[in-house]
Amino acid sequence: MYIIGFDSHKRYTWVEVQDRGGRTVEEGRIEHNRGSIREFLSRWPEGSNVAVEASANWYWIVDEIEEAGMVPHLVDPGKAELMMGAVHKTDKLDAKGLNRLQRAGTLPEVWIPPREIRDKRELLRARRH
Repeated sequence: MYIIGFDSHKRYTWVEVQDRGGRTVEEGRIEHNRGSIREFLSRWPEGSNVAVEASANWYWIVDEIEEAGMVPHLVDPGKAELMMGAVHKTDKLDAKGLNRLQRAGTLPEVWIPPREIRDKRELLRARRH
């Protein structure tokens, strides 16, 4: 089983995949194209844990994680930053820090609503704008 940390932005996600021992197996940038996250995750065993920070675009990222058969973990970014204690913030360090918190069992998670509720919220958000 692997653990995967996502540092997501508007147009791309930086990803780091580690084995349970904390050894980096792969890292890199995933451009945000339809299905690109799902395609990347399909190379790893189903049921792997994927940590993604709660940002403006987490809804569709969590959808792709679930569609790939992975287990999403939505992270409170403010608490995670405090827990990681990083002085310098980079995409690589954030993804690595999320994986470190996953391995330690201290990931500051927030609730992920079921897909039906996420879809309704997204509809309301779109209508507001």
